[in-house]
Amino acid sequence: MAIHHFQPTHYHTTLGAHEPVLQIKSGDTVFTTTVDNAGYDATDTQVTPGGNPQTGPFYIESAEPGDTLAVHFDRILPNRKIGRTATVIAPNVLDPGYVASEMPEGGRAEWHVDVEKWTATLMSPVTQLGELTL
Repeated sequence: MAIHHFQPTHYHTTLGAHEPVLQIKSGDTVFTTTVDNAGYDATDTQVTPGGNPQTGPFYIESAEPGDTLAVHFDRILPNRKIGRTATVIAPNVLDPGYVASEMPEGGRAEWHVDVEKWTATLMSPVTQLGELTL
C-alpha cells in the first residue's frame, strides 16, 4: 500500500468526466488539502471560483463500474484559523411549503478556529448572546 502526497492545482465544481488527478490502488493512503466552499485556501486566498469546489477526481486501479468505493478518513483538520458560514438557511434545504415568506438576503458569519482546543468562536456579526464558542 503506497502513500501519496497530492497538492491540488485546480478544482472542479461539477461531477463528471474530468481527467483523474492521481492514480491510486485499493488500500493506498492519500494526504491532500482542499479549499472552502468559496474557493479560499489555507492562506485565505481565493485560488478557484466558489460553488463548492472539489479535490480530485482520483482513479482507483482495478475498480470497475458497479463497484462500491469505501473511503476511510484517518484525520481531517482545519487548515486555517478562520471559518465562514451563512447567517440564513439556504432556501434549497427547506420544503417550499414550510417557508411562510421569502427568505432574507444571506449574510456571512466569520469564526475564529482554534485547532488546539477544537473550538470555533463567532467573530462577526456581533449577537445579543455575547461571545459564542462552539
